[in-house]
Amino acid sequence: MKITQNTPDRFVVVERPWFLAAIFMLFTAAVIYGLVTDWTGMELAERALLIGFAIVLPLGAHHFIHWVSAEFDRTTGRVDIFRRGFLRDQHRTYSLRYLKRALVEEYNNEGVTYRAVLVFDEAMLAEMDPSRREQLERRKAQGFRQAAANEAPLTAYSSSTSDVKSTAKALNEWLGAPA
Repeated sequence: MKITQNTPDRFVVVERPWFLAAIFMLFTAAVIYGLVTDWTGMELAERALLIGFAIVLPLGAHHFIHWVSAEFDRTTGRVDIFRRGFLRDQHRTYSLRYLKRALVEEYNNEGVTYRAVLVFDEAMLAEMDPSRREQLERRKAQGFRQAAANEAPLTAYSSSTSDVKSTAKALNEWLGAPA
């Protein structure tokens, strides 16, 4: 995560996972290269497996890799989170007055990774779009692991870099919230 603007009125954070995108592209290129160079020497099952990988890898990239931009603006009183993927874009807007702080989720699976999460006041739930609230409640009832309804993760994945911690700390300072 990179802070691109930090002024009294505006705080902007950008996450562009170039390395993750490069890994997906490299594996996809390797699979396609293997298909093209040795097509005649492969058994039908090997061809089917490689074609499956050639399809699944870009779909995985589409699902996991998003360029994220979070804009916190005191002049408009809004928090805008833009997620841009390969095939779709997502935009969520929150009221800045309900934003309490940013916290860092820490996962310890063979190495520590971090994810920044925005924590909003419970009063935000009353003003939430009813269809969004129903969607969150339905996903929770289905047993999906997700953040609380008053929390908004900035990314769908966690990162091993310490940028997440320093970004959350800087945002909390900008908000005047305790760390």
